Amino acid sequence: MKPSESIKVVKPKLKKELVITLIVSLIAILVIFLSSFGFSYETTKGEDYASQLESKVEKLLSSIEGVGKVEVFITVDGSSEEVLAKTVETKIENGVKITTESLILISGKPYVTKVLSPKIIGVTIVCKGANKVAVKVAITECVKSALQIDAERIKILKMK
Repeated sequence: MKPSESIKVVKPKLKKELVITLIVSLIAILVIFLSSFGFSYETTKGEDYASQLESKVEKLLSSIEGVGKVEVFITVDGSSEEVLAKTVETKIENGVKITTESLILISGKPYVTKVLSPKIIGVTIVCKGANKVAVKVAITECVKSALQIDAERIKILKMK
């Protein structure tokens, strides 16, 4: 075998190994990159969710003219729920349809497609300006819009 022939044999092997190494490296980088964006969410407890909303609504309502000092209490039903990504595979064996579901995992954890917040049952608002009809209307409209709930779920009381 001439030296030039041995070089020709080595080059295709190097190209194949290089391509495989490059593909494996890209996959590894992609997995690391995706996992750094926090695809695993921790479930927010209903009470924590309500507390966060209460603070935001208090801040929002205190900026309305005439409301004055304000406190907000929000009641929620349950806690947040995670919707996990899964694959569904259907096959027919011996005339019987078999459906198999499998979770999609990233870095060993289930991939969360979305987090559903708990349903708001009611909102109680206590404020200094609750004796004015215009303030009550403004508060009701603001809370209805911000929380996407009906007026029947909102109770506004005068603070002593």
